[in-house]
Amino acid sequence: MSKKRKRRKVPEIDPQTHDRLDEIEGNLEKEPEIEPIQNAPLSGCLTRLFWMLIGNAILLITLVQIFQSEKFGTLDIIYWLTVIIILAVRYIDIRYLDGKTIDDQPATISHWYRYAVDLIALCLALWGGSYVIKYTIL
Repeated sequence: MSKKRKRRKVPEIDPQTHDRLDEIEGNLEKEPEIEPIQNAPLSGCLTRLFWMLIGNAILLITLVQIFQSEKFGTLDIIYWLTVIIILAVRYIDIRYLDGKTIDDQPATISHWYRYAVDLIALCLALWGGSYVIKYTIL
């Protein structure tokens, strides 16, 4: 003898709840929307790499060569041209390539002005200091 199970009576669902359940079920069937990761263009990456690393390395190498050289000359011109190029690349990065600060915040022209003043002051101090040390101490 098998026992007959009593069927429970399912309560009626009001139309609003029914519509909401249909909406939820429809959302579950959809593929989730994934926002694409914003990739920086290669030109933006290269400009940041230049003004943060390569340009400063050129300045350092040139400064060491200036310190070891006999007199004012081509190396000094290369040094100051590199400073100008670094500033120009940084400006292009900010103005045209959505440049970022080192903290990955959007950079503005006021960041560039501050960077330009700091870079010129530091480069002038190092360049002048190398001549002072070379001709007075050594």
